Amino acid sequence: MRASLRFFLPHAVRCGALALMLVFLGACARSTDTLRTPADPVVAQTLWSRFTHSAQRAQKADPFRLNATLYYSGKEDSQRVTVYFWGNGENESPLPLRLDILMGPGSVMAAIREDSGGLSIYVPRDKTVYQADEGNLLAFDLPVPFSLADLSALVTGKFADLFAPPEADAEDVIRSAMQGDNGAVVYHLPEAPLPGRVTLDENALPVAWSDGENWTLTIEYWPDSTRTTPRKLYIKHAEGREATLIVRELDHPKPFTVKQLDLTVPQGTRLAPLEVRQ
Repeated sequence: MRASLRFFLPHAVRCGALALMLVFLGACARSTDTLRTPADPVVAQTLWSRFTHSAQRAQKADPFRLNATLYYSGKEDSQRVTVYFWGNGENESPLPLRLDILMGPGSVMAAIREDSGGLSIYVPRDKTVYQADEGNLLAFDLPVPFSLADLSALVTGKFADLFAPPEADAEDVIRSAMQGDNGAVVYHLPEAPLPGRVTLDENALPVAWSDGENWTLTIEYWPDSTRTTPRKLYIKHAEGREATLIVRELDHPKPFTVKQLDLTVPQGTRLAPLEVRQ
């Protein structure tokens, strides 16, 4: 007959454990209730108006140059690379855009260009330029579900390009708003250029986004509150892949020339569809 082991805890310990469990369950319930609670319409309207107005002011054409560190990981490995990203930030279209990924000083892992014709990724190791009509950095096996155009809008603070539906009905936006944590409001924006749920903090800055299925984005800003461009982007997939982009420097130089935005590759480089590499 299998022995049965039973452990007897003192009454005070049992009561303490029960109290902790009730506190935990209460916190979970409050968190769940908060996410299901409609936001105060006045607060939701005020934050949305502040967001759209500030986003419109940020829409001016402005060349940018970014230096950042990207940490990313999958199920089996992790990597740290340096990213250089630049473009002219035109209002009509941010394209063309260029992004280089370096493993170390002078060691280019990939040189990427996005233009109106699509995406081109030069991989020196393969001596190949991979091309696609459209795509995002997931195509290069990076856990970043954004095109270069999306990423440029994020890092330069042009949030209207991503989160403001072109013909947004303010009443519909407010009606969808839910109460977030610490005074934040969560807006459901299925018609936005980047569809999903966007969280605005008490300063009307986007601090989180979710596609409602697999991807989440958390945005952290510079401690200096006068800067409204992100300091860090945390990207996570439901299956565990994640990436962190840490901005080291963002400046606004004079406009780049056509040559500076070209993708220059050595003679003998072959062309291949991106599907071949995937």
